[in-house]
Amino acid sequence: MKSYLSGCFLLSLSLLFSITNIKAQISQDEFESLVQDFEYVGILAAYITAEDVTFYESGVTKLGEETELKNYHQMHLGSNTKAFTARLVSFLVEEDLINWDTKLSDIIPDSWLRRPYYNEITLQMLLDHKSGVPSLTSGLYIAALPKFKGSPRACRAQYVRYMLQRKPDYMPGETYNYSNAGYGIATFMVEEAGGLEWDDLLGQYLKGETYNYCLGFPNECDINQPWGHWDQTGVLMALGPDHFYKLPEFLFPAGGLSLPFLSYADWIQNELISLTDPNDTKHEMVDWLHYHDDEYSTGWGTGADRTTGHDGSAGTFYVSTHIDPLKGYATIVASNSATAADVDLLYYIKSVLEE
Repeated sequence: MKSYLSGCFLLSLSLLFSITNIKAQISQDEFESLVQDFEYVGILAAYITAEDVTFYESGVTKLGEETELKNYHQMHLGSNTKAFTARLVSFLVEEDLINWDTKLSDIIPDSWLRRPYYNEITLQMLLDHKSGVPSLTSGLYIAALPKFKGSPRACRAQYVRYMLQRKPDYMPGETYNYSNAGYGIATFMVEEAGGLEWDDLLGQYLKGETYNYCLGFPNECDINQPWGHWDQTGVLMALGPDHFYKLPEFLFPAGGLSLPFLSYADWIQNELISLTDPNDTKHEMVDWLHYHDDEYSTGWGTGADRTTGHDGSAGTFYVSTHIDPLKGYATIVASNSATAADVDLLYYIKSVLEE
């Protein structure tokens, strides 16, 4: 089974697909039996086909409380956010406001490019993790960044200037290197070219899809939404909205989106439909976004036999997504805790749903 990339927060083909092996679903009772011997806070899962979505639910929204976790609750998507950022970029590319091969040097002031290796970095390199910019996947590294001031866009500009002073991890264009930093820089390029802030672009898109959403952890927008949990010196604790640990807003395009689980499942179902139906109006765009690179393609980790997916976690939630167009299904598993045991359980559930 493909283990898709997880962040600290992880040419079009017109093909007719033969959809096979769409399995019968396990029941909710069977799901409860599957997880009953494990310790966890809350778990959600979905098995998705073009025609239907089957949801599974177990556990609670917060450790020590009794509110059951349901599919209408928001889950923090972590690096699954990258696919949404790439989708927003594709809209601006279609409007000729920016191109996939637009260079960083075409957008930012020359005075920011003190290191010549960054001159040839393109928007696509940043979104495919081929730019060589530092990875910025460590929470400690993120916490050590300067305290930028102003709006998210103003902070993003300061952050880009700061990052471009750093030496690249690899020479641009040569090596795949997963990078949250690259998505922050790509977003700045798009904001400069399009004249709109990422937060506004995302809001317009999600409202158009009639999805409620939150930027940040769910309980930062609504105290009644699920709380994330982490292991602090061997004790699992729930993180309140006033906890010091927060993602910086200028990096939200890399991993800051929270969506109701059922809305995210709906979005993945639409991805599956677009990938499997060559007559779908979004087929060409979605197919390119998923498959133009055989390692990582604008928000999607690419696997064997045209499978794609992504894992995402900022350390307090975990969401793993898998799409298999050839077999005609997708799965999502999610938890409001991200310990090693939680991740093992999620992958166990995935293996049962996908077998």
